[in-house]
This record gives sequence, C-alpha cells and structure tokens, in this order.
Amino acid sequence: MKQSKMSAMNPRLFFSILFVIIIGWIAAATYAFSQELEQPVYLDHYFEDYAHENLQMQFYYITNKDDNETVNMITLGDLPAFIEDFQQGTSYVQQFGLHELRTLSVKMDPYELSQLKEKAVINEITVYLTNGDSYTADIGEIVIHPAEESTKPYLSQVSSGNGDLTVSYLEAEEEITINGFEPHLPPYGMADLNVHLPSVEDSFNEVNYVKKVEKRLKEGNGVEIQDLEFPLKLKKNDGFALSIQNKGNIKYVLNSWAMIDGEDKNGTAIRFPASLYHIPILTREDSRTIIERKGAGK
Repeated sequence: MKQSKMSAMNPRLFFSILFVIIIGWIAAATYAFSQELEQPVYLDHYFEDYAHENLQMQFYYITNKDDNETVNMITLGDLPAFIEDFQQGTSYVQQFGLHELRTLSVKMDPYELSQLKEKAVINEITVYLTNGDSYTADIGEIVIHPAEESTKPYLSQVSSGNGDLTVSYLEAEEEITINGFEPHLPPYGMADLNVHLPSVEDSFNEVNYVKKVEKRLKEGNGVEIQDLEFPLKLKKNDGFALSIQNKGNIKYVLNSWAMIDGEDKNGTAIRFPASLYHIPILTREDSRTIIERKGAGK
C-alpha cells in the first residue's frame, strides 16, 4: 500500500517541479529580453585630427553578446569610412553579462577628406550593415580639420598609461613661450586633465616621467589645466607632463588635442597641438549607466 501511495504522489511532485522549472525559464527569458539592446550603444568619443590619406578611427560600443551583424561602412556626417577587413573590423574588449564592449576600426575615405574645406564637427554616425539595415548613433564629438602641411615640432611627446592613468611627457625642442592651452575634452572632463611642472631638484625625463607623475598624483600635486598660470617659458630640453587620471568618472574615449598657443624665441606666434589620449576600463555598472543615459534598452 505504501508503494502505491508513493506512486500516486510522484506525478504531482513531478509536475510541481516541472512548473517551477518552466517559471524559472520564463523569468530568465523575460529578463534576457528586457536587457536586449535594440541597437549598439556607442561610448562618447572625443577625437580631433587633420585630414590625411591614412586617417583611421577606432570606436568603442556596447552591444548584445549574441550580436553577429557585420558592419559594411559608416558615415560621419557626409564623410564615409570603410571597414577594410570584415574579420578584423570589429573585436571584443570586455563582457558585461548579456552585453559586450567591442571596437570598430574604420579608415576614412581619402578622396572625401581631400575635398574638406572647413572644419567638420560630427556628433552622430550612421552605421550600415551588410544585411542592408542601418542605424544612427550618438558618438560624442569628432573634429576633423582640413589637411595642413606638417608644422615644426616645437615639443616632442611620449605617452604611457592604462585605464586608470595616462601620462604624456613633453619636452621643448627649442626655447618657446606657452601662452595658453585649449584642450578638446567634454565640459565635465576639464578637471581630469592636470599639468605637472618639474622643479629644479625634481626634474622629469623620458625615463622617469611616469613614476614622478604617479608620485605627484598620490601627493595631490599637479595643476588642473584651467588653473595653470601663463606664460609658461621653456628653454630647450625643459619639459612638463600632462596626466589624465580616471577616478571612476571617465566613461569617454579620448584621442584628441590640447591646442597650444605661444611664441618662438623670436617672438613669432606659434600654434600647434599636443596629443591627449585615454581609453577607459568600464565596469558592469558603467555599462548600465551608459545604456540608460543613451536610452537604447528595451
């Protein structure tokens, strides 16, 4: 009799367990669907460069982990850019649960760039897929200047860094006076850029500049770019460092300039760019914040 009673209860137990499993599947599927992106979300990028025949750009974007669409080309305003190798055009960087951070590498059309007569400021890109679909994405701010003959290198520059800190050391090739910096950064990013001026007893050089700047950052030294006092007079081989420190607030990609205004040793006005570069390392929470801010979720 006991065996018969247990046998009679088994179907009820079986269907109860099956019901719980089905509910779990439905809940998981509902969550996955709610997290699915309608289209890739691009990080804000702040790029600046002159037009030239080999101008390339790399964009960072968040997309669904199972996104297998292939990009054919993009346009930045009226300027086309192409993927030269479909297999290497995109690559995986980080994974955040159901989402991935990937990169898209493109080369600008050299003919169209050669026709550029005035500065182009681009805030959106249009992405064209090989299946015929397309979408438009907010991209931050990309500035492309008409082609210009190479200028005299008044400052040599070497850079090093990671997702937390990028440091550039700049050394004067000759005597110059710097009267101002114009960095191309988002308005909220100005406080991320610091200038480090070496003292006589604590000089920088290309070997120790990263270590020296890291030490100064730990000690709270360094002047925010907007607080720097001008003019800044440099003799030949004098140098200074620029640092961009990510204290958890940098979510944008930077491959830009600080345009420098000054005078050479003869008092002639000079204007030339110094590079600014920083690639952030994102957390899952960063990914959620970017997706919510750009409103691309379902």
